Amino acid sequence: MLKFIPKKYIFGGMLKNMCKYISTKSGYLFFIIFITMSCQNDNSSKGSSSTQDDREFNHSAQILDSGNQQYQLTWSSAYKNGWEHDIYRTIISINQDKSFVEVVAAYRFVGNGQDEAQEPVSTTRSGTVLFSGWEDGSGSSIDVHGILYNSNGTILKNNWNITNASGSQHSASVTTLAGGFLLAYADEAAPAKYARVMVKYIDVNGVLLQTLPVTGVNLDHWWPVLASDDNNRAILVYGDGYSFFANILTDSGTIALSPKIHLLDNISQYYYNCKWLTSINRFIVFVKKNSKTQVFLIDPATNSVTLQQAVDSAMERESEPAIKWNNGTSTYRVVFASSGNSLTELAVTAGSITTENIYDKTTLTDLDGVKWPTTGTSLHFVIPNDNVDWAAFDGVLAIYNSSSSNDIVKYLFALPR
Repeated sequence: MLKFIPKKYIFGGMLKNMCKYISTKSGYLFFIIFITMSCQNDNSSKGSSSTQDDREFNHSAQILDSGNQQYQLTWSSAYKNGWEHDIYRTIISINQDKSFVEVVAAYRFVGNGQDEAQEPVSTTRSGTVLFSGWEDGSGSSIDVHGILYNSNGTILKNNWNITNASGSQHSASVTTLAGGFLLAYADEAAPAKYARVMVKYIDVNGVLLQTLPVTGVNLDHWWPVLASDDNNRAILVYGDGYSFFANILTDSGTIALSPKIHLLDNISQYYYNCKWLTSINRFIVFVKKNSKTQVFLIDPATNSVTLQQAVDSAMERESEPAIKWNNGTSTYRVVFASSGNSLTELAVTAGSITTENIYDKTTLTDLDGVKWPTTGTSLHFVIPNDNVDWAAFDGVLAIYNSSSSNDIVKYLFALPR
């Protein structure tokens, strides 16, 4: 049986992914040859002569603060078994000497290696309950699945089909809201003509409370990303391959959706992210446009952009920034993975966004050996496991998928204060 092919696999140089979905099925020989020729001639996703889509073997990496100076890492990987992604999990801490301690050894958390893709994975926490969501190809269709568990890995609600619809649902992003969970995803099922962004609100027991269409059935939007204020407001950003948008979601008994904010045109799809800045009551949004990163501050109370600044470095694809508030300077230190295997540092206040540094391996030796992938990178400010912060620098944990195994690659960057 031929599965419905998600839009994310055919946009912007991703036609090659159709080869996987089709060539593994029998009875479509002529169509296979035609599509394979298209795949071989499509190099736009990597900007080189390679025809391989990096997501075939790994896709997504995320850091979640587990408390007590411990950090949960989750990622999807299919090393040497293309498109059979499973989800992996570990918990680590960091010593004063910057070495890593494996608190919970890395293990396969979801999947069995032979049940098709479970990727990319997105994880959040509400109190003691963790929620991971992902696109799942293990059944006869492509749906968004989820799992509820606690920090020691005890399953509270096992792998379940959340969307359970016709067509294809994919590109899951999760966050917390009002004690429950928000799940955003792209939905290609009828009545959508193309792909539309949807949001579901789920309680900590996995009960679906609300489904909210974000974009129209005649439009074409995908790759949603969520962030929340850990209270009753969240931001949702997404693109259509050219334009970039945001909505604020607010809980007031039910989830309400603000009018759409049109942020920018001519953006790079997938090259964006968002975070909440508690101390200045703003969401910060990042999106790549050409060789720069456009950074926005958005006030959820007024549903408006309060500041926009172009930064002279290009954010990497599917990259999650790190943020840290400095009480002494009343400034956020913000860092993100940028082109050329560099690291860009910003200083952010309610009234200013300033580029502080663009590090490379010559100015920050910790970057030596770093090769940012296109399949997802996560950064997070961390402190050592003895709860005594480093005096001379801020520690930034960076992770991404290994290209030679199902493991995760970990770096600890020491950013001078």
